[in-house]
Amino acid sequence: TCGCATAPHQWNGLTMLERLDRDGGDIERDVLANIYQRQSKHARDFAANLELSIPMVPYKETIADPLAVAERVAKFLDADLDLKAMAHAVDPSLYRQRCNPSESG
Repeated sequence: TCGCATAPHQWNGLTMLERLDRDGGDIERDVLANIYQRQSKHARDFAANLELSIPMVPYKETIADPLAVAERVAKFLDADLDLKAMAHAVDPSLYRQRCNPSESG
């Protein structure tokens, strides 16, 4: 499965480790996805308990408009950041692992 927040799906294409011909941890993808989802929920709950507002940064938005996302991050951090450098760091060619909801896992 791909680890999306929605129903399980199959990965399309190779994973980063497969492309690099490297081994990863000895853990099943569905187990890893479950761990990620639990840890993500724990972090959101922790922030909510502290009454912290942490904006989500959707990956698709970052790829589609990196400068706008960089501006939002800088505003959230209340920091004078190099927005052009932040936007330039986004590499759309790395956007290879996509979930395809039409495929079942």
